[in-house]
Amino acid sequence: PPTSEACNLAAPDFVHWTREAVRESRFMLAPAIEDAQAPPVTAGEHVTGGTSMLRAQAICPAWAYYQYRLGAGKLEEPLEGLDSRQRGTFLHEALRHFWEAVKSSDQLQVLTPPDRQQAVEQAVDIALSAHDADPKKQPLKPRLRQLERERLCRLIHGWLEVEAKREQPFVVLHTEKETKPDIEGLQVRMSVDRIDQLDDGSLLVIDYKTGAAIDTKNWSSDRLTEPQLPIYASIVVSPEGPVEGVVFAKVLLKEPGWAGLSHQDKVLPKVLGLDSKAARKLFPQDRFPDWSNVMDHWNKCIRSVARGVQAGEAGVRCQDDKGLRYCDVMPLLRLAERQTQWEAAVAAAFEPVVSHAQSLAESPSQ
Repeated sequence: PPTSEACNLAAPDFVHWTREAVRESRFMLAPAIEDAQAPPVTAGEHVTGGTSMLRAQAICPAWAYYQYRLGAGKLEEPLEGLDSRQRGTFLHEALRHFWEAVKSSDQLQVLTPPDRQQAVEQAVDIALSAHDADPKKQPLKPRLRQLERERLCRLIHGWLEVEAKREQPFVVLHTEKETKPDIEGLQVRMSVDRIDQLDDGSLLVIDYKTGAAIDTKNWSSDRLTEPQLPIYASIVVSPEGPVEGVVFAKVLLKEPGWAGLSHQDKVLPKVLGLDSKAARKLFPQDRFPDWSNVMDHWNKCIRSVARGVQAGEAGVRCQDDKGLRYCDVMPLLRLAERQTQWEAAVAAAFEPVVSHAQSLAESPSQ
């Protein structure tokens, strides 16, 4: 260990790296630079992430830049069994195979209970077998496969009870529709879970959700922090025909159901028609006179976010920390450091006022 004399000799050169030292600028860590601007997307550059990338850009541009353009991410956590993403993938695949076989509400209604049971089990088995046959994936152990098979069959049976109660007949046009639209120069790869066609020819865009938390309140804002369904409706599906509504299918064991927004009321239970009182609180009449204005709003907002990606907007800008709940690059955002910088800037802005007040307090009264 160093002697006390060595410590004394080193003491004058020792710098305390404290928050107060940074505030008082007793030393310079590095030259100050503007880090809110990244290089613009170049011609031919591939930006990954699809709708998740656009969502991250809307919430915090730095998140989208670090994760989807620079490729940063968090370390995978070891897990015994399956994670929620894998389970969600199995559900999507099983439902896709089910609706490829049972193509409409009419066919669903004529299935006897044994026939429905067989159709569900067959769809689940196809999904699980496809996973096991993939050389890039670890095959499921027999006991884990059996448990997952039982879970999926029970979950899908419960969900089909919800589908069977729909009042309007429907035909399933597409399941897991792969598409890669050009949005302001960005090739955004995405997959639409399902598109139904109703009796009048209009289309219903459906996204499966296996989590309870669903936010549709931001759909009327200028920054769509949940842009997935608006993107599908206004950019991907609308060229195929009139979109009647965008809905989340909450495929849950407890309280399965629907959530979303539609042109007309009573398209689906719990889905708000645009002219309903609850919907008009979010979409006021003066801003959104009719359904076409909602679609135009979504289209413009999404394209605005895409232009931000294209231009290299990469600043740390987040209106609500809750939006960063699933951010994989939180340490890179340096939120605590930025809070310190903000406090220092506020203090510097008010320093002349404080100094003037102190001088008045110290001067003899007039």
